[in-house]
Order: sequence, then C-alpha cells, then structure tokens
Amino acid sequence: MERPTIEIELPVTKDKVVLKSWLTKAEADKTKEPVRTYYSLKHENPSEAAKVLLGEVLEQVESNVVETAVVSIDGVSTGIKEIVADLPEADYDAIIREIDRTVRPPKEPSQKSEAS
Repeated sequence: MERPTIEIELPVTKDKVVLKSWLTKAEADKTKEPVRTYYSLKHENPSEAAKVLLGEVLEQVESNVVETAVVSIDGVSTGIKEIVADLPEADYDAIIREIDRTVRPPKEPSQKSEAS
C-alpha cells in the first residue's frame, strides 16, 4: 500500500518538504525509544539517570519524529536530520507544526458515560 504524503512550503527558505501523512505503529514506537531507555535507566540505575536531562530525551524524541516523518526536503531524501538542523528556526517550527497537525495529532479525549 502506497502511503499518502503531504507537501508543505517552508516560510523562510521556500523549500518543499514532503512528509508522511501518518506513521506506522513500529515507526511511532521507534521514535519514542529514548523515553523508554531513560525510564529503564531511571529504574535500574537512578544515579546514572539523574545525569540525563529529561529535556534532552524529549529533544531526541522530536528529532526522531522529524527524521521518521520527513520523506524529503527539496527532493533530497538522505541526511534529513542534518538538513533540518541547518534550517532557520521558523522553517523548523513549520515542520514541527505540520507534523503535530497531521502525523501525531492530539488524541481524542475518551468519552465518559454521562449516566449518573
């Protein structure tokens, strides 16, 4: 099955970015690996985990999501992580907004029964 993609134009560089319209469960799980590693370390070796900043872990997750969700930038499909790191911040933010909107939209709140 061919996965649909989304194309956006970045506000500063005007580069064309192609994104996956969704991630597979395996892809999504892989992007979260730094969090699992952190909590495993925190459980097994709290003193080592204390040396790791949670913010750095979350930055790694975001970097993994970008690397997984971005198919290409101006037709280039290799070295995505490096290309994205060299973009102006406004362009990076545009990619993150589109990923948040499409690839990892907020989960719907669970519906609670209104019966009392």
